[in-house]
Amino acid sequence: MKRNTAFTTKEVNLLANKNLFAAKARIIQKLSKELLLLEELYVEEVSTKKETLSEEILKNRGKITKGENLNNLPWMVLDYPRLFNRKNIFAIRTLVWWGKHISVSLVVSGNFKKLYEERVFKELNSAKFNALYICISNTVWEHDFTKENYCKTSQLSKKIIDGIKERNFLKISFKIHVKEINELQSKALTKFKLLLRLLHNN
Repeated sequence: MKRNTAFTTKEVNLLANKNLFAAKARIIQKLSKELLLLEELYVEEVSTKKETLSEEILKNRGKITKGENLNNLPWMVLDYPRLFNRKNIFAIRTLVWWGKHISVSLVVSGNFKKLYEERVFKELNSAKFNALYICISNTVWEHDFTKENYCKTSQLSKKIIDGIKERNFLKISFKIHVKEINELQSKALTKFKLLLRLLHNN
């Protein structure tokens, strides 16, 4: 069989570097612990605001998942609170995306979008949400903070809002630098509280 691949020197060195893979395993283990601790903080926060969310949502425990190939990069996610079915999604998703960023996002679709959308747009005028991004993509599962995928809420126009309202989903996100991982507990919890605030029925 004719050889049709060739490894570069850099690739060979990476492949031979067992310390790299040991470090990756340690990072994955630490990230798992961090997200478990973060879930405990989220649960505690939600317990003080049960009137904001339905029992249907709150009956589900958080879920941590991970993978190796989100645009060729490893990732780990905590979904809490969460509810996924064929027609409706409600999730606050904390994503740690290696080499990219950490994000804390509210994702709603179907009946949950109908329930919360007006509350969200009403609250977005507040200065506390200036660092918030809103998804303008046609797909909910694109996570990169590109101009094609996200718009700063401070730059929203009527045209953009009308386009978002026509979609079946609403996704709003806070971005945290991946180098701030040692501050994940405090920074992610702060963003989580603000997302809950968006949902509160004044």
